[in-house]
Amino acid sequence: MGLVVDDCRAADIPVLVARLPSPTGRAGIHADRYQAQQVGTCTYLVARLDGQLAGHVLIEWSGCQASEVYHDFLGVPEICSLLVHRDLRGKGIGTALIAAAERRAAERGRRRVGMGVATDNTRAQALYQRLGYRPARAYLNRWTVMGADGIRRHKTEPSRYLIKDL
Repeated sequence: MGLVVDDCRAADIPVLVARLPSPTGRAGIHADRYQAQQVGTCTYLVARLDGQLAGHVLIEWSGCQASEVYHDFLGVPEICSLLVHRDLRGKGIGTALIAAAERRAAERGRRRVGMGVATDNTRAQALYQRLGYRPARAYLNRWTVMGADGIRRHKTEPSRYLIKDL
């Protein structure tokens, strides 16, 4: 069977929830991404290794939503939310997911893709650099999480936006 990357299906959602829960603890994130894929605002790709869900990546067709990045890179889709199951890292799954996302962007006539990476995530930065991404600008990644207590908390993370010509 080997490694296969394709679109997320409805049947994948409960498996993703069990195998690859959101690192931010956001309940329903996989279902939300699947719904966004259904209306065409993104493409949610999943990797299967020997039939077992091994990872995922999201292509946001409208680009990075951080205002300081969005305006500088209008029309550049963002590859984001890359996650590989911790027991399967180092097997080329992340690389395969990124390559599939890049192919999808090229098929849509996009000439560049971007992605954000936390400034302290040196492992991911090394992978992206090896794949041809170059630093484009620093920015502050922002998101909101719902705590177990029902309180929304705003999070920030110093990040670097990377660009690759296709």
